[in-house]
Amino acid sequence: IYYINMKKDKKRNKWMQKQLKNYSYKRIEAIDGKNKKQLSNIFINLPKMNESQGELGCLASHLKAIKTAYQNNLGEVLILEDDLDLELFHKYKDILFKKWNENREKINLIQIFTNSYSCKVYKDFLSKKELNIYPVVDEFKDMWGAQGYIINKEGIDKIMKYYDIEKDIFNLDKFDSYLKSDVFLYSVCNTNIINFPFLNLTKFPSTIHKKHDAIIRDPVMNFINANKKEMMEIIYKIEL
Repeated sequence: IYYINMKKDKKRNKWMQKQLKNYSYKRIEAIDGKNKKQLSNIFINLPKMNESQGELGCLASHLKAIKTAYQNNLGEVLILEDDLDLELFHKYKDILFKKWNENREKINLIQIFTNSYSCKVYKDFLSKKELNIYPVVDEFKDMWGAQGYIINKEGIDKIMKYYDIEKDIFNLDKFDSYLKSDVFLYSVCNTNIINFPFLNLTKFPSTIHKKHDAIIRDPVMNFINANKKEMMEIIYKIEL
């Protein structure tokens, strides 16, 4: 498990270390999007579509994590951001990894949380009472967020095709869309999303879009908390 954390966010770091104490994990120091030198050490591109400093820093941090996994020759890695509640992951990780292992040869990446305020994918779980994965296209194309995902070697290699080994830098000129972590990762990789929230948000504020806390993050967090008991009852029956 890798988790991404900025040097200044010591409370978040302690929070993640506490939650991950029973796992093998590695902290990836996040890139500060306000620091042009740090950004220039990761990729050569300037903003393409008015991406914010926070969005560029977030993408750079995820690229750094995936590059680290590549350099360590990992077959797969779970990458997390540092503002997450891992309660449901602790309880049901075996179910998650079983579903991943059933599909890891067909897909490159599985998104295990979305902060899309529609909560459409979680409403799907509640209505169908089934654990399913769906391509991040069509009905589920707006499932934003790179808070947590598992990526396999094939997916890592696809991301690293944008990496210039000689210059030790990512060149994203050929990527013709927003330079946002979720847009880039989920477009480059064959990505599916799972319809159970194995993660949830915490009260830590967004470091990228502070205005999103009330209109996006809070509704998702509150929906999951309000429906947690029913979701747990459903997944318990699935586990049996």
